[in-house]
Amino acid sequence: DDVFNVPNRYELVSLETRSGTGLEPWAKATVRVDGKARTCEGTGNGPVNALVQALKECTSNTEVQMDEYHIDALSTGSDAQGKVSIAISGDGITSRGQATDIDVVIASGKAFIAALNHRAYQLEITKLSAAANA
Repeated sequence: DDVFNVPNRYELVSLETRSGTGLEPWAKATVRVDGKARTCEGTGNGPVNALVQALKECTSNTEVQMDEYHIDALSTGSDAQGKVSIAISGDGITSRGQATDIDVVIASGKAFIAALNHRAYQLEITKLSAAANA
């Protein structure tokens, strides 16, 4: 589902969300970062926002901002798969990710992780380029 075929520094292992009438949206995510699992929790104005907060915390990317969030149904009906496309930015770098899943919250988490992997790749290339030009 990645927009770009880049190495995976981050891997979404599991996620759990809670939301509903009168409840504060909450999410818990486990992410493998450079092979080591980390579990974090987040809250937000909805389940996707809460999940993004948890993923930012787990991956130490609290400074990134989500600039674009787009979801498309890939078929008709309430059981349609959702395709989520995301753009994030930080430090002057824009990174993109996308993912599909029958659960739009899971698709959102996978897409955010894909964008973070794209970002990690971009930062590594920038660092290597700077070292080569030094």
